[in-house]
Amino acid sequence: MQARYRQLSNVPNTLSIDREFAKLNRLRFLPEIEARFDAEGVDHRKRVGRISLMAGIFIFNMFLFADLQIMPDISSR
Repeated sequence: MQARYRQLSNVPNTLSIDREFAKLNRLRFLPEIEARFDAEGVDHRKRVGRISLMAGIFIFNMFLFADLQIMPDISSR
């Protein structure tokens, strides 16, 4: 038990943690850092978004095809 309390003595108190969160301005970075993040990662995010969208459409259509095969009488209405 004593060793555990020694480890926790290095943890800052909740007031200093609250002050650090207040500095973050609602969890936003500086505008320069956000602009750099947007500029550097936009191609990767577009590529991942396209792949995810195509995978989602494919899976959705496979469920539609399975429904047609399993229950043709209901799907023909």
